[in-house]
Amino acid sequence: MSSTELDSFKHKVEDIEREKRDLLGVVSRLKEDSAQRDGMFCISFTCRIYSNRTLLEEIQTLRANLKQARQDQQSLETQLREVRSAESSTKVRSFIVFRLASMTLCTVQAGLPLATTTTLQG
Repeated sequence: MSSTELDSFKHKVEDIEREKRDLLGVVSRLKEDSAQRDGMFCISFTCRIYSNRTLLEEIQTLRANLKQARQDQQSLETQLREVRSAESSTKVRSFIVFRLASMTLCTVQAGLPLATTTTLQG
């Protein structure tokens, strides 16, 4: 993969981490709001039940979003590791090919016969 794709993966990971922090902040604020509401007098019991139910639904939705964001982050980190591994492997292969080509060129320039597979094995 190219460095552009690698940068794209890095940006996606950063975006997911930022979204995760934002979601954690929202959950914290919702918990604080809930604690404040629990301490206040509510005129109608039905109002309090509705508010708590709505709050619980929001928290569940945020937890689901956070779970998905973590899964996306793990997936992107795995892809990033694979890209880095492939990139390293490609660099090693390129180096080996370059070295072999250099050695072959030196052998030819020196007027020596090129080794064959049978001479290398035996």
